[in-house]
Amino acid sequence: MTITMDPGYFYGDAVGDMNMAVGWSDNCYSYRDFKVTPKFALTNTPHSTSMRAPGCMQSILASEVVLERIAKAVNKPLEEVQALNFYQLEQHPVTPFGDHLGKDGYN
Repeated sequence: MTITMDPGYFYGDAVGDMNMAVGWSDNCYSYRDFKVTPKFALTNTPHSTSMRAPGCMQSILASEVVLERIAKAVNKPLEEVQALNFYQLEQHPVTPFGDHLGKDGYN
């Protein structure tokens, strides 16, 4: 997946926002092969200030769109495809971005 961010006319706090978007881009799903390429596109628009989990919603939505397209392609209910792709603590205890599932009581 390529994530392109428009921070406006200067980078400001864009790196932190992008790190959050990349870190959440797998959502709660395990992929066999997963890579995220972050890009920035400076524009002539004003720089905006981030608020509340910048980038998370957009990257999580992208992962849901992928699974929705897979479900349609294999003609299965979305919920079934989602359940089949959830991280399994026994199989993949660490996400591609270094999050340890089950650590500190979180699953």
